[in-house]
Amino acid sequence: MLRRIQAYASFVRFSHSVFALPFALAGMVLASRYTQVTLSRVGWVIAAMVAARTAAMGFNRLVDARHDALNPRTEAR
Repeated sequence: MLRRIQAYASFVRFSHSVFALPFALAGMVLASRYTQVTLSRVGWVIAAMVAARTAAMGFNRLVDARHDALNPRTEAR
C-alpha cells in the first residue's frame, strides 16, 4: 500500500498546489461576507484545495500518459 501511495505522490507537484493556495484563500475571503470564517474552516479550505489539486494532477498524469509519451517535453513523465 505504501508503494502505491509513493507512486501516486510522484505524479504530482506539491509546489503547484501551494501556488493555487492564494486563490482558494481569496475565495474564502469573498465568502466571508456570508459566513463566519473560523480557524477550522481555514484548515478545511486548505485541506480541500490541496486534496482536490493533488487528485486532479494525479488523475491527469494517469489519463494522459499515452499522449505525454509522444510529446518530447513530457515523454519522461
